Amino acid sequence: GTMLGALGSHALDDILTPKKIGSWGLAVQYQLIHGLGLILVIVLYEKLGAPALIKWVAWLMLAGIVMFSGSIYGTALGAPAGLGRITPFGGTSLMLAWLLLAIAVYRSK
Repeated sequence: GTMLGALGSHALDDILTPKKIGSWGLAVQYQLIHGLGLILVIVLYEKLGAPALIKWVAWLMLAGIVMFSGSIYGTALGAPAGLGRITPFGGTSLMLAWLLLAIAVYRSK
């Protein structure tokens, strides 16, 4: 995420439009936040005794990062606009991951 942020700020700044740079920045932000979320998931997986629901959270979060941020990176770099159709699925996957994480933590009490 940090590397892609630097790439967008320095190497791509003269190539991409301001709108695409903004989208790139959003993708980096979401990737970094959810990367930290994955670390939290790993910690909770160990702490809560490895519930199966936490495994789903990890996979949904990883898939969400790839679909959300990856599709934004791709379209900013010139991939067919149709790739952007998977962006909402990535966002939904990320939201579902956080919801399931809250449920898993609640159930562990």
